Amino acid sequence: MSRNVISVSWGDHLEAWDGDAALDTAEKILRCAEEWKSAHGAGAIYWREMRTMRRFRVSFSAPGSPPREVFNTYDNLGFDEHELITTELKEMGFEVYLYATMFDEGYPLSEGWQGGIYGWQSQFSLANPECLATDKEGRPHYGILEYGHGDARRYAIRRILAGLEGYAFDGVFVCTRSQSKPAVYGDQFGFNQPVVEEFEKRYGINILERNFDLDAWRRVRGESVTRFFKDLKGELSKRGMKLGVGVPRGDYIGPPLGNLHLDWRTWIQEKIVDSLTIDQIAVRCPSFWHLMWPKHRAYGLQVHDQDHYGIKGGSGYEDKRFWSIPLPKGSPEYQEAMDRLYGAIRDDYAPLCQEHGCKLYVARMWSVHDPEENSRLLDTEGVSGVVIGSFGVEAEKRVGEARPQIVNPY
Repeated sequence: MSRNVISVSWGDHLEAWDGDAALDTAEKILRCAEEWKSAHGAGAIYWREMRTMRRFRVSFSAPGSPPREVFNTYDNLGFDEHELITTELKEMGFEVYLYATMFDEGYPLSEGWQGGIYGWQSQFSLANPECLATDKEGRPHYGILEYGHGDARRYAIRRILAGLEGYAFDGVFVCTRSQSKPAVYGDQFGFNQPVVEEFEKRYGINILERNFDLDAWRRVRGESVTRFFKDLKGELSKRGMKLGVGVPRGDYIGPPLGNLHLDWRTWIQEKIVDSLTIDQIAVRCPSFWHLMWPKHRAYGLQVHDQDHYGIKGGSGYEDKRFWSIPLPKGSPEYQEAMDRLYGAIRDDYAPLCQEHGCKLYVARMWSVHDPEENSRLLDTEGVSGVVIGSFGVEAEKRVGEARPQIVNPY
């Protein structure tokens, strides 16, 4: 039975791999899909597409820097990848989901990603900077929409629906990861006017002027995310499509975003989501495995995580104990992490998902491919399947070769 999901970060394949793994022709995609099905038990695909990225964003590059070859490759493919995956892959028995992000609106060159060589921002965030999460001084958290703004919710839904238009996708998978520079501390951002007004309406306190209940504020922000998912589900239901959401484990979203509350229980209980994927984290890139913003993002990590990766800690993030950080199998830290995972599935996620008919998946892109551990997860009551990264599948095949890397000094 094909229970697993293959997560395809298509742009990373175009940029990094050669041979069939480049996925730059229809024939290569079909051959790899056969392998995903037969060798990895995949019955569904999360396809992280590129066309809405090209349509809704503006790219920047430093003077004299070479062009991003991945965009040239994409622009000259000569076939319709959405048509291919929603017809021929579905004929092979796959469910096909459009993979979309909701906290990934880009960053200017001044933020220093890849040494300040490349940057990009969505047209929406450039035209509506007030819709980015802001701190008390009004400074933006680049790339992070504040969903308390109705315009932000409507834009994100419009962008997702544009990717679906004209194609027979089975649904949408929304990833809550972000590639933005982390907040310095967990409660730095989220002081946008709609949040300020809603909090004052409920509690009679202006959070820009007085001390306030932090968790109540975090939950006000999280309610706007729930409203976004509810509105998106309504649009998808009209089209006969499903909604899946990927989140880190725990009740708070964590770095790079902060302590925004994730009300995943309500999403399940009210049948807003059809599936929930846990352990969808922003600690590392799931393809290249480099730390995201390593000079900035390590705030709040536990001591053994800091020691293992040689990075500095900080303060202010909730639910640190739930973060899934790759650790060497067989180490005490690895066993402790897996015990926490199975405990969370048993005590928190699986019972609620089973009660309300929501599928539960466990993301494994940040772990060394381990068929034995994946089988154990599949045998765990309440787990519908595991999510495996197509990029990692190729990396595991190339034994002795390092994963491709991109320049990432920041």
